Amino acid sequence: MQSEGLMEQYQDEDNVELRTPFRSLIALAFVPEDDVVGAFDRLQEDMVEILEPIFNYVEDNSVRGRCGRGNMAPIFPPNKWNCYERTLSDQPRTTDSWEVWHRRLNTLVGRPHSSLYHVLQHL
Repeated sequence: MQSEGLMEQYQDEDNVELRTPFRSLIALAFVPEDDVVGAFDRLQEDMVEILEPIFNYVEDNSVRGRCGRGNMAPIFPPNKWNCYERTLSDQPRTTDSWEVWHRRLNTLVGRPHSSLYHVLQHL
């Protein structure tokens, strides 16, 4: 949204024509992985023109890949970002817990990227 200069319009809570399709695009993470492409296609049919660059970016990098350039696979395929199964099995959807653990360890040790020897001394 920022790189397309749409943040001000997106922050306007009354602009449901822009906000709803964008939020629906984000919600693809909660669609079964096998249904992502079909759900994306349905969203793309109802997309407002101003969101076309964002939809193209998501399609190229996260859904289909770059079809026009030798059929390259997406950089971030759905199996990397889809959290449908994780949500159903009540697992964390992000790596936040790991990040917190590492930040706490760095605090205890006194610095990030410590050697194993240094970490063991502090433990």
